[in-house]
Amino acid sequence: ALEFRRAQREEIMPTAATKSTELHADLPALKRLVVAALQEAGCWGDVADPEEQVEIQTDDVGCGGSKTFQLTVKLEGCEPRRVALHSRATRESGGDLTKESEARLGAASRLLTGFGLSPKRLAEGSDWY
Repeated sequence: ALEFRRAQREEIMPTAATKSTELHADLPALKRLVVAALQEAGCWGDVADPEEQVEIQTDDVGCGGSKTFQLTVKLEGCEPRRVALHSRATRESGGDLTKESEARLGAASRLLTGFGLSPKRLAEGSDWY
C-alpha cells in the first residue's frame, strides 16, 4: 500500500487506513492523501510535489462533520484533472454515519457506475472516497 507523510510530524501512514476527518484542518496533508491514493490507482503519477502541483478547495458546508473537497492538478497530461474527496464523518470519527449506511452508499455507487450513471470511485479509505 502506498503511504503518505503527514505535515510537519513526518508520520508515515497507510493510505487506505488514514482517517480524512482528522485532516480537515491540514489541507497539505489532504493533498498528499489524495495524491497517494490516486497514484495507487494509476492516476496522477507525475505529481511529485502536491503542495505546488495540486490546488484544493472545500465547500465549508459539511453537515454532521462530513466535508467535500475539490482537488485540481496543475500539470498538463494528468487525468482526471479534477477530483472530489468526500470525507465522511462516521460514528467512529464523531459523526452520525454508520458503517452500514456507508456500505449501502458504496454498493449504490458501484451499481450506478456500472450503468454509466455516476463517476467511478477511483480510491476509497476508512472514512473517505
